[in-house]
Amino acid sequence: MNILGITSGSESGACLFQNGQIRLAVSEERLSRKKFDDAFPERAIAWILRESRLAADDIDLICYGFSLDLNDADEQALIDRMLATEPSLNQTAMVIIRQRITNENNIDKDNRRAFFEAIREQFPDTAIYNCSHHESHQAAAFAPSPFQEALIVTADGRGDFKSLTISRAGKTTGIEELYTSPSWRSLGYFYGRMTHLCGFTANRHEGKITGLAACGKPEAAQTLVESIIRLDNDLICPTFGELYTPFFTNYSDNLIEQAAAYSRDDLAAAAQQHLEKIVCSLIEKYAVKTGLRNICLAGGVFSNVKLNQKIRQLDCVDEVFVYPAMSDGGICAGSVYHYLLSERESIAAIDHVYLGPTCELPGANTDLQQHHIRVVAEPRPVDKLVALLEQQAIVGLVSGRSEFGPRALGNRSIIASAFDKNITAKINRMLQRDDFMPFAPSIAEDFAGRCLKSYSPSCLSANFMTLSFPVTEEFALNSPAAVHIDRTARPQIVTRHSHPFFYDLLIAWHQKTGGLCLLNTSFNIHEEPIVNSAGDVIRALEQHAVDIVFNPPNLFLSKS
Repeated sequence: MNILGITSGSESGACLFQNGQIRLAVSEERLSRKKFDDAFPERAIAWILRESRLAADDIDLICYGFSLDLNDADEQALIDRMLATEPSLNQTAMVIIRQRITNENNIDKDNRRAFFEAIREQFPDTAIYNCSHHESHQAAAFAPSPFQEALIVTADGRGDFKSLTISRAGKTTGIEELYTSPSWRSLGYFYGRMTHLCGFTANRHEGKITGLAACGKPEAAQTLVESIIRLDNDLICPTFGELYTPFFTNYSDNLIEQAAAYSRDDLAAAAQQHLEKIVCSLIEKYAVKTGLRNICLAGGVFSNVKLNQKIRQLDCVDEVFVYPAMSDGGICAGSVYHYLLSERESIAAIDHVYLGPTCELPGANTDLQQHHIRVVAEPRPVDKLVALLEQQAIVGLVSGRSEFGPRALGNRSIIASAFDKNITAKINRMLQRDDFMPFAPSIAEDFAGRCLKSYSPSCLSANFMTLSFPVTEEFALNSPAAVHIDRTARPQIVTRHSHPFFYDLLIAWHQKTGGLCLLNTSFNIHEEPIVNSAGDVIRALEQHAVDIVFNPPNLFLSKS
């Protein structure tokens, strides 16, 4: 059975499942070159059909889970049920809540209308399976996890009038939602608004706040963040009005003035600590209540690797799984997983996310010569790479299919030695990135236990760079450039099975130098999507984003 999953309206993209297994997936931004492209994923769908050699008529089912297609009466009934659970609120709060509902309703109706019009032009008769936004996140979090039973937590800005859900799940029993927080009581909006108050772009640069938080003192701005939002008897309680609105806009003069009294480091630290406190409190309650000790996470809030670390460290938690494409870009797969779960299909645990387009770099042609790109085929490529890395070279790695999701995991990565902490300043300068952002280490599975405290091979998410770990003293001394100021690291554990070439390179690096890891960051020019084509790679070389590019099995490209 050929199933096409689609996200349209936010981080648009598409994926293909065949016989219950995900085969291809790509975000529209990789093809359009527009960061966070939210248009109908015309290019992604076309690429999937072309790559799979399928015609539109060969697609048996389309799954769409960005928002639920309800008629007006059913949608109003859903809203009424959610409002009926609200405590008594003042007029200001009710005006803001009604504004949130109206805004969300209008946007989603327009997105659904555009989706169904576009999809019916290309697939006039194909059946469409529709589930809600958070049902997609729930299924993505649980279905490809290694667990038979788990507690699922989803959290983001908003989707179908919800912003956070907690559910119990079983592979044979399905998913039962236990707790819901509406979109007007949103931790995603809280964290996004704090991103803006720290001087960055809300709904885009939240990862910068996570990195910056380790540089500040949370107690300094604790009173402010607690006055913005708090947890009261399991209810997420924002202070509606001047301090909080459930939007990434509308900042009052009062709020801006109060925030200006603190450094951005302290604001970030307070926001991060407060987010962790609220989410962990809710998870503790429901983990204890259900007896479920494995936690599955999805939604944009769980792109926060420090939050995911804190959840994993809870006494009531055995293990955590974070879906690698945790934000709305993963909804295309989540909607298919939801369908498969509803059909009680057997779903294997995820083992890799190398599902996107390949990037074929020519050995030599006129175009490369015009751009003064030198191409060399090396007979011993791993030895050459190790030698370059020893010389502090910044190397772009372009290999096979691109990764699905936000993390670069060795196929569209920039790699470097982690011996010298000063190398991060060089990379940040070349990529025009903020100097406080940590760099992830890629670690061969053989060395993971030596590098990371509390690491276990059962932690599948460590393979996908979706949570951080406290590091050992040995690792901090060996690879200081990979250790954040709070002595944590966000690792990618590389197995021989998941990425044979990258694994062999890490082993060779260790044998030659004693290094326990290589630095790994995404291969992209500042504020652009990750490279996807030969043209993208050429521009990166021309703009000196990297010193050299390696394309297996043996091609090295550099600016002559």
